[in-house]
Amino acid sequence: EQLETESRLLLQGMERLYPPVCCEILQMHFRDGLTFREISQRLSVSETTVYKHLRQALTQLRTYLNEQQNGEN
Repeated sequence: EQLETESRLLLQGMERLYPPVCCEILQMHFRDGLTFREISQRLSVSETTVYKHLRQALTQLRTYLNEQQNGEN
C-alpha cells in the first residue's frame, strides 16, 4: 500500500514537472514496459523523439533528486 501511495505521488509530481507528452512517454516506457519503437508507433512520432523526451525527463529527475539529497545533508 505504501508503494502504491508513493507511486501515485510520483506520477502526480511528474504531471506537474513535465509536458503531457513527456509524462505519457515515461509512463508507457516504465509503467507499461513498452520499447521506444512501440511508443513511437503508438504516438506517431520517431524513436528519436521518444529517446529525447525520456532523456530530458530523466536528466531533470536526476537534477531534482540530487538537489533534494544535497538539501537534506
